[in-house]
Amino acid sequence: MFREMVKAGIRPDPVTMLSFLSAFAGLRDIRKGRWIHGIVVRNFPYTEIDVSNQIIDMYAKWGHTDTARRFFDSLTGKDLVSWTSMMMGYVYFDKGNEALALFQLMRQAGEKPDLVTFITLLQALS
Repeated sequence: MFREMVKAGIRPDPVTMLSFLSAFAGLRDIRKGRWIHGIVVRNFPYTEIDVSNQIIDMYAKWGHTDTARRFFDSLTGKDLVSWTSMMMGYVYFDKGNEALALFQLMRQAGEKPDLVTFITLLQALS
């Protein structure tokens, strides 16, 4: 259905993109994920933080932490969800040291952690 919408020239809005990114993340299909990522880049040049965070989450959940990190690093504006999502991806794939290093960068950037961030750090330490 999404493909038909795009073919028809209907520009998806951020809410639509969030819905489809969430659905694609569950499919674990990297090809489709990259396709939807391309649509996001063309339609929302990294201005929608919620959409950007969903892309980080999608790649990180699939184990493509390097791709998630490159995208994360390309963001001009990051919020707490951006940082924590990237850390969670590292933790999920046993890259605790990377999560801890990212936490240090987050603190240097002036972002304040919340409870979810601290739980993620505890998982990184375990």
